[in-house]
Amino acid sequence: MEIVRLTAVSKTFGTGAGAVTALDKVTLGFAEGSFTAVMGASGSGKSTLLQCAAGLERPTAGAVSLAGADLSRLRESALTRLRRETIGFVFQSYNLLPALTAEQNVGLPLRLAGHRPHARAVAAALDAVGLGDRARHRPAELSGGQQQRVAIARALVTAPRVLFADEPTGALDSTASRAVLGILRSLVDDRGQTIVMVTHDPIAAAHADRVVFLADGRLAGTLDHPDAATVAAHLTALEAGDTETVGDHGTSRAGGAMEARTTSSATLTADGTTRAADGMTRAADGTTRAADGMTRTVGDTTRTADDATRAVGAAARTADDATRAVGAAARTADDATRAVGAAARTADDATRAVDGGTRAAGEAGSARRGEAARVGGRREGAADGRVGGAGWGGFGLAGKASAC
Repeated sequence: MEIVRLTAVSKTFGTGAGAVTALDKVTLGFAEGSFTAVMGASGSGKSTLLQCAAGLERPTAGAVSLAGADLSRLRESALTRLRRETIGFVFQSYNLLPALTAEQNVGLPLRLAGHRPHARAVAAALDAVGLGDRARHRPAELSGGQQQRVAIARALVTAPRVLFADEPTGALDSTASRAVLGILRSLVDDRGQTIVMVTHDPIAAAHADRVVFLADGRLAGTLDHPDAATVAAHLTALEAGDTETVGDHGTSRAGGAMEARTTSSATLTADGTTRAADGMTRAADGTTRAADGMTRTVGDTTRTADDATRAVGAAARTADDATRAVGAAARTADDATRAVGAAARTADDATRAVDGGTRAAGEAGSARRGEAARVGGRREGAADGRVGGAGWGGFGLAGKASAC
């Protein structure tokens, strides 16, 4: 029975010309109690598939069912409850709280759900990952592998029906990786746990019951009962762009089928190596073209910088011309001011000249009147003399007349 089912699921990020299709009509199911590895090149849609299957992302199109519930019909609050009760999630980064001990980190999902962590359940989860004796240690006192095992215990404490793991061994060394993968395998074999794991590592994928391959957001084939060599060959074919080689394959670990698969794997590996070499040649050509493109871009940038420099120079010259024009206008204004001042001085001089002329005319009139008066006086004196002389003469004549 399938506990997780994706039907024609598509997921697009962005809109318009910048839209990116991470998943393109993927139809895939995961049986309860199975261990599935999801593989593909970077950008093939692995993590997006995991997030859609876990209800962390809503698909753009298609349907996802988890434990019989159609996720597209659930409101966010109901979806949150379903995730809390049905799934566990393990990330490449451990996401442990540094101030809490291992047991406190493991009990954290229960506290977030409003429940008091049961000491027995927390101890059982730590025992399941082999860290029962590290319960009181904080993350800084644990190795990377031990921290990842605490993260797995934290995902298990709620007894999830499905455990999703996104690159759980990506940050671990080979020894720690083997320990974590062994724990995941034992959870499936001993407890019937359903695990869906994204990985780049063929050795990690070989611990799964089935490998699902993705390329460019599409399902590119499956491989049952994988081994590391076969997985590596399929990955090489995918990276070389040969999706026909990676079809739906069901293989068995028993007897002659194992031999046939080994031979086939060797052939696939050789072919894959050849295709990888061709791919590397194409990649080198692409790198050369990219370098040429970068050279052209640098040239264009240089030309743009030159144009910008010329534009700045032209702007500076324009600013100088404007400055000179302002100076000329200022000088013109000064000249106009001086001209007005000169005109004012001329008007003042004219006024003073008029005043001087008026005074001169007045003085000339006064002089003429004075002269006329003097002349008149002289004339009157002369007349009086003549009249007096005539009078005395009469008297004399009269006197002479009397004597006789």
